[in-house]
Amino acid sequence: MKAILSGVASSRSSFCLAVALAILPASRADDKARFEELRGRYEELARNNDREPLHERTRIMEEMGELRLAGAESFFGDVLSKDTSLAVKVQAAEALGKIGTKAAVEILYRAALSSRESLVTDTIPVALAHVGAQEEPGSYLVSKYLYSNNPAIRAATAEGLGLMGYRPAGEPLEKLLRDRDFNARYEAIRALGRVKRAEALEDLLKELESRDARFRDAACQALGELGDPKAQDGLVKALQDPAWQVREAAVIALGRLGGIDAVPALADRLDKEELRIATELETALQKITGKNFGRSSTRWLSWWKARAGGGGAAEDGDDEEKTVVNYYEAPLHTNRVIFIIDTSGSMEWGDRIGVARKELAKTIGELRPSTFFNILSFSSSPIPWEKDLVPATDPNKAAALQFVERLLPGGGTNAWDTLTDAMERNPTVDTIYFLSDGVPWGGRIEDPEKIVAEIRKIVKFSKVRIHTIALLMGDAPPSERKYDDKDAAARFMKRLAMHNGGEFIEKR
Repeated sequence: MKAILSGVASSRSSFCLAVALAILPASRADDKARFEELRGRYEELARNNDREPLHERTRIMEEMGELRLAGAESFFGDVLSKDTSLAVKVQAAEALGKIGTKAAVEILYRAALSSRESLVTDTIPVALAHVGAQEEPGSYLVSKYLYSNNPAIRAATAEGLGLMGYRPAGEPLEKLLRDRDFNARYEAIRALGRVKRAEALEDLLKELESRDARFRDAACQALGELGDPKAQDGLVKALQDPAWQVREAAVIALGRLGGIDAVPALADRLDKEELRIATELETALQKITGKNFGRSSTRWLSWWKARAGGGGAAEDGDDEEKTVVNYYEAPLHTNRVIFIIDTSGSMEWGDRIGVARKELAKTIGELRPSTFFNILSFSSSPIPWEKDLVPATDPNKAAALQFVERLLPGGGTNAWDTLTDAMERNPTVDTIYFLSDGVPWGGRIEDPEKIVAEIRKIVKFSKVRIHTIALLMGDAPPSERKYDDKDAAARFMKRLAMHNGGEFIEKR
């Protein structure tokens, strides 16, 4: 079979694949047949790269990966190295992880090392998460790549081994705590918790004293995953950390540990934290105690004192503070928020812009004065309402509603510049709601998968959560129907939320 422009397998690899599939157990005959059917369809679409929807090729690659057919490694390797679409490459990489053999891992790394595109390396941990704690690929990764001369490969391997939960990697990972590369050391810290390296407890507690807040954050995450009660005192101390990201990680970790003695320290922070961390505090307290006293520090501490003294305590129940504002039925567990709204030309279709204005206006009207917020509209470029977050006072809300009412559709869909601009202009933001109706078009980075990967790198340390709303109701006029790929838009928005700590909402 001759190679095609978008990277269909060579005749040799196709022959090897056919042989490998032929010897698979008969019980997988249906999967083999489906794989061959999908491969044929993929090759047909690849030959018509300019005329066929990219999303269909991506969807097919995803379905092929879900079949998890050992013997198909070379096919996915060819797609990964030759296909022109980053979205298809990502699915091919994940497919190799789902197959999970040593051969699949070898091919994945070979493609990453030979590619000029960093996205392939970025996808390694996501792919390895599918492998699980298998001995053969796990030991191969430790011996071959954990101490690679390439720092990006070291970091990706450390993160991947952690996501695999491969416990024999614990001791080798400890050596990376002295790595000069920031990312390799950061990922090694997190991975030690995920592989349950009990012997690393003292090292992780030392990381809580690091000068770099990002290492302290990673240590809190790891100690929560490790599950050793002896970490509780260090984590309680971290509740006073000057970096909110570290305090939040400590709260979540203490909730995982479940130690009842942490209750007073957690309850004491309820009245001192912003809404996002206060919500995590409430969740942690409920996990530890099985009780529900809302976000009232007084009620929790009253219960604690009564418990110690053997007397009565406040009854469970919601308090007024617990009532939260909703945006597209999703609760806003934050009071440091940016609303980003797409005003590209396609937002005119089905009166999407009208729906978006109405919902945002409703939410803004309900914001409490303790909330700090901003709005960015975007099409070919971002347009901020204010320079930074402002309090939700009545005058500010009135001005914001006027800004929203004037939003009109027109232009492209510059997602990358808008997201990065939002975080740069508003350094204290902790949550973003990103509403759009299409795949990115315009900006310094336009490819959806590249945007997801690069934003993930930023959010990994800033801890800004990005929730997404795909507003896809109505249809494009016949002359523009080819530009209205709703499935591709939904896929981009879903992955953007999934990889950045957020929730995805779809409206059709």
